[in-house]
Amino acid sequence: MLARGYQVTGKFKSTSRVRKLVAPISTWEPTASPGREVAPVPVPVELARPCAQYAVRTPSKDKPGGYYQAVLFSSRTDLAMQVVVDHYDGRAGREADLKGDKRGLGLGVLRKHKLAAQQMVVLLGQWAHNVLLWARGWLAQGAPRLGRFGIVRLMQEVWAVPGRVKLRGAEITRVRLRPEHPRAWDVYRALPPLLASGQTLGFLGKPWQLGAGGIIQPPWDVGRGHTVDHLPREQPAPPGLGTLSTGHAQGRRDARRDTLRDASY
Repeated sequence: MLARGYQVTGKFKSTSRVRKLVAPISTWEPTASPGREVAPVPVPVELARPCAQYAVRTPSKDKPGGYYQAVLFSSRTDLAMQVVVDHYDGRAGREADLKGDKRGLGLGVLRKHKLAAQQMVVLLGQWAHNVLLWARGWLAQGAPRLGRFGIVRLMQEVWAVPGRVKLRGAEITRVRLRPEHPRAWDVYRALPPLLASGQTLGFLGKPWQLGAGGIIQPPWDVGRGHTVDHLPREQPAPPGLGTLSTGHAQGRRDARRDTLRDASY
């Protein structure tokens, strides 16, 4: 990647190589992390492109007086030493996004034998990631709490709400949700801004419905202090939807935490 002109920041973890690079260092400087220290590498490793290389050591939790050592390298030679360390530490947010995609989109189990096919899987994963984040913004207009959800919770809780969609040709005319799901009311409040004229939204088995013009009273008691935990725990699903079970641990925790007292009807 360096040879092809990419900007790269990474780390050497090989114990023998790091030990040789760090051995000549006698002066260390503190970093923003308590106990962690950094110093320039006196004799950098030769790479495809000139890179800044800095040794970093962190006190060992297992060996008193010992250190975990590594060498950071960055093609961003214009950055100061401390900035390079902070830049590398900033990978945590990106790694969290990657882990969320891997778990929420099931990328960990999608493996193709052909390179072109695997590249297509990666591109589709990026596309799905972007669409989910765009949709989260749209849904948050009606249900602000959904704006805090990551990829995993969007897939497991929001887009997992079962229901039925009625089509007339290629046009959606009616959407019905299963009211027993812990996130059914959130989705019910989130969808109206996305409805077109003539499209209706309601709940399966309930006579109430929502048109594009306004919001109805919910089909269950949501007085102050009532939570979605008061909904039935399990109901038989409509044909083709399997069994709806809302008793999983994450759903129970969220149902207890997220009350409907802040809902705007």
